[in-house]
Amino acid sequence: MAKYILFFISVSIVLLLSLYLLSYSNHDNDLEDSSTNNDETLKLWTVEPALVEASETFSETNDKGVTIQTRLFTSHDQLLDELYGAVSLNETPDLAEIHAHYGVADFAEQGLIEPVETYVNSNKIDEMFKALSERFTFNDTRYALPIGLNVPVIYYNASLAEQYGMENINRLTWDSFLEDVDQLHSKVNNDQLWHFHTDMETPWYMEAMHNDLSFSPEQSELNQWSRLVNELGYMPKLTHQLAIPQFVDGDGLFLMSSLKQHQLLRRLIAGSFDLGMISLPEVGTSYPAGGAGIIVFSNAPKEKVTSFFQYLDEPEMSIKVSIESDYLPVRPDFFNDYQFEQWLRRNDTINIYTAINHLEYKNAQLEDEERWNLLQSLQESVESEGVD
Repeated sequence: MAKYILFFISVSIVLLLSLYLLSYSNHDNDLEDSSTNNDETLKLWTVEPALVEASETFSETNDKGVTIQTRLFTSHDQLLDELYGAVSLNETPDLAEIHAHYGVADFAEQGLIEPVETYVNSNKIDEMFKALSERFTFNDTRYALPIGLNVPVIYYNASLAEQYGMENINRLTWDSFLEDVDQLHSKVNNDQLWHFHTDMETPWYMEAMHNDLSFSPEQSELNQWSRLVNELGYMPKLTHQLAIPQFVDGDGLFLMSSLKQHQLLRRLIAGSFDLGMISLPEVGTSYPAGGAGIIVFSNAPKEKVTSFFQYLDEPEMSIKVSIESDYLPVRPDFFNDYQFEQWLRRNDTINIYTAINHLEYKNAQLEDEERWNLLQSLQESVESEGVD
């Protein structure tokens, strides 16, 4: 009997050992499959739901088995802060959206990102708005695939303007524009109503108003801003983060913002008043392009990125991503496309071409973020005068 028991135990041990080895072998296969899947996956960080949607469609339809794993952020600043952290941990994504104001030069200088022409034919980039592609150019090398162009604009309460016979706002010069702003404000005759607000991109608008603005804070080019805020009292102080809701609530006649905010404003206003939109004054105005692009970190697999970029650069998809992100298309010839013509019919209160004509060609610089922060600091300093 003991012999049979021993035999049974021996067989059981052999079976258990076989099952363990089989399980270990399957585990190795799972790891191998997982590794293969990771090799086919590109990680993209973005702030645009339209890019997330485009990534999902590409993942489902491309014939190379490439999957785009997206992470959606609430703002470009939040995304950029996360990128700086990821760089320090050596955990950067393959792809990341970046705005045109600053950021590209820092990553390019450190050799962390690849030239966009590694993945896209240079002729394709040449066809895009030069003012936009220049914002992603550092040391004569282009580092991002532009996905949309943005320009500053001025919104206004068109219902009040029409009611008081001022439908045609004079925007020849900044002085003539401000005279009309003051004239409309006087006609409305409401001391609780601000002349205008400016949102969180105020340094951009300051550059537009003072295109010769010196990098040195000792210069006097900010006198105009100080005059508007402190002497004339045209806008509330230190409330730029509230500019859009305040304007929507009817607390101001004009709002200096960007074209990207147009659809948001229309949704928030919801017909409570008619929204007007004009480009910045003709004379004495120029500004670097706004917008966004996608940068590629050096760890990204070339073939996979090339395939994804080719998909994004197809005219129909490129226009779709731009419009759904509330940007202008990246190529002038896309303005003749049916999708954009339909958009233009819905948004024909601004002369888009006038706004584009104000764009200046300005390469990305290492000082871009420092300059932005300095302008923001100077703005806050001016607006803090007399504030307890």
